[in-house]
Amino acid sequence: AIADQRMQVVTNIPMGLLYHAVGDYRRAIEFFQWNVDRLERDSTHERFGLFGLPSVFSRVFLAYCYSELGEFAKANAVVEEAISIATAADHTFSQVYAYLGLGYLHIRKGDFERGIAVLERALELGQFSQIPVAFAYGASYLGYALVHAGRVTEGLALLERTTDEAISSRFVARHSLRLVYLSEAYLLAGRYDAAAATAQTALDLAQKHKERGHEAYALRVMGEVERLHDPAAAATYYRDALQISNALSMRPLEAQCHWGLARLLRETEGPERSVEHIALAKALFRDMEMTSYLRQLDADFQNFGAKRLSTIACKLNLQLHSSENSRLFEPGGITMPVKDYEALVNVVTQLRLNPPYQAAEAMRRRSGAAAMAAAPLGSTYRARRHSVDDRHLGTDRPHGKSAQRQPAADVLSINAGVADDECA
Repeated sequence: AIADQRMQVVTNIPMGLLYHAVGDYRRAIEFFQWNVDRLERDSTHERFGLFGLPSVFSRVFLAYCYSELGEFAKANAVVEEAISIATAADHTFSQVYAYLGLGYLHIRKGDFERGIAVLERALELGQFSQIPVAFAYGASYLGYALVHAGRVTEGLALLERTTDEAISSRFVARHSLRLVYLSEAYLLAGRYDAAAATAQTALDLAQKHKERGHEAYALRVMGEVERLHDPAAAATYYRDALQISNALSMRPLEAQCHWGLARLLRETEGPERSVEHIALAKALFRDMEMTSYLRQLDADFQNFGAKRLSTIACKLNLQLHSSENSRLFEPGGITMPVKDYEALVNVVTQLRLNPPYQAAEAMRRRSGAAAMAAAPLGSTYRARRHSVDDRHLGTDRPHGKSAQRQPAADVLSINAGVADDECA
């Protein structure tokens, strides 16, 4: 029985890694959690003939999986356990892996400064950065964090070095994600052509290896690259990334896709089209306590201006009030102030949670009628389905080898049927 358990522990690691690589994070969790549940007391410090402690490695990859799903509290708990076990065992390689897991949690959550501190510590341990493959694995996270912390030149140089190391060492693990990070760095450095080419390579590689999670990241960065150059292509990339992130329950990425679509719609059709995606991104960021991204999103969309906000409210058939005590009474008993951007987003978010709207959505989905009006939400409201599709952003398929186009996700807009000049 002991021999069987040892064999199962060793076997579960590559099985978990396989499911993690293809984006099936829930299934990967089952394999790593099996190890965690059975490696207790003395066995937590056993290597089982492996390069690191399975008790640590399994916890670290649990943290990776939970981070992709946006379950950051669970990720933090298991990775802190990993650090404690590795430290008590005085096993340097396992300590490095544990700190890399904590660093990844921070960067996935958007806490880049905290991520930098942890990742720098990891790379300083035991000459880890002197091993080419190990450097390519860990330093890409640090480069990504540096870029998003505003240290673009430093982070870009590190990402280029990790990419070169990975290619020369033929180290393919997570290489498509490494290229996604490099593409984002090029984009922030203003090197559009390099960003586009690198993102396309990342996408091709992810699709070739059937890495669905990494494919979603590559599609989103393709949307970011094309947003200001080819809105129709960007919309398709964002939509495809959103579809995959929904299917894989990758909520942090899902929130970022909504954010990207909101910016795209603001730039191509006007701010009123972006409110729904702002609301969805904001709700996700709040739920996952991704406060850094939440602040950035708020800063990105606060500057509507009073006239533009009034126009949006008019098109949404809402009423703005200047008095602090004025309230808007929503159908279904929702009550909230509507006097600024924050309140406007809250109205849309709360309306989606309203039982009448939920009933309407269920009815529409059951009927399959693409343009069916929602159930009555009140005498002055009607729900209308629209999407980021050919009607708004063109029909051309973006260049490259991205996944086959899928139907656009449904988006709710509240529309009173008013013309622009009526809202002037």
